[in-house]
Amino acid sequence: MSQRSQQSCGLALETGGGSFAPDICQLEIISGGQYCEDPKRCPSGYAINLTRSRPVIGEIERVVLFIIGKFETGTYQFDREAGVAEFTGEATDKGSITRHLLRGSVTLNRRGDDQVQVTLDLQFAGGIAVQGSGVIDVKRVNAP
Repeated sequence: MSQRSQQSCGLALETGGGSFAPDICQLEIISGGQYCEDPKRCPSGYAINLTRSRPVIGEIERVVLFIIGKFETGTYQFDREAGVAEFTGEATDKGSITRHLLRGSVTLNRRGDDQVQVTLDLQFAGGIAVQGSGVIDVKRVNAP
């Protein structure tokens, strides 16, 4: 059974194996933070964060895709069995159960420095699947 919905955060998602309606959707550029003395030694990291602020028990609370190597237009792949890892990720539900990404693809189409169009096709352990697309904001954050 799948759930389809237009999200307030700019993504139209279809979710299988669980319920997920994020209200925070952003690509985060994570800088080295205040303790990084040499930016070359602390390069920026990139993550896609899809979060439900107030999930109910059993609902997916967060999908995070991280260690995306660069913020460039293109398609990035992950397949645990084939050993392809241009990014990785996990889904966490309200009960704090984390399901690791098994395979998926993420397509980024930059729209300047403040927005990006994303297309997602993700398969997580436990039969969780998330597919969708839309435009999300880019947020700059500092590592602790």
